[in-house]
Amino acid sequence: MIEAVLKHGLGTNGPFLDEAVEIKTTNPPKNRSVSGYGSKLPTQYMVKWQSKWRRVYAICWSNVATFYIGQNGQKIIVNLY
Repeated sequence: MIEAVLKHGLGTNGPFLDEAVEIKTTNPPKNRSVSGYGSKLPTQYMVKWQSKWRRVYAICWSNVATFYIGQNGQKIIVNLY
């Protein structure tokens, strides 16, 4: 079972709030990246935050990805466990 925690708060240095959210697996939209790398790669995950289901995206420029959701032009980090 996968669990998701959002990390958000003030600025880039915190303090950050860890908020557990619902997560579900869906069919992801087609990835348009030919190389498999990019800054907005859609994933199969969606999280429920502020009463809406939001797509989880990945930033991947090497072999490690950072997952996030977008909110008002900002990126909110999603930790998947």
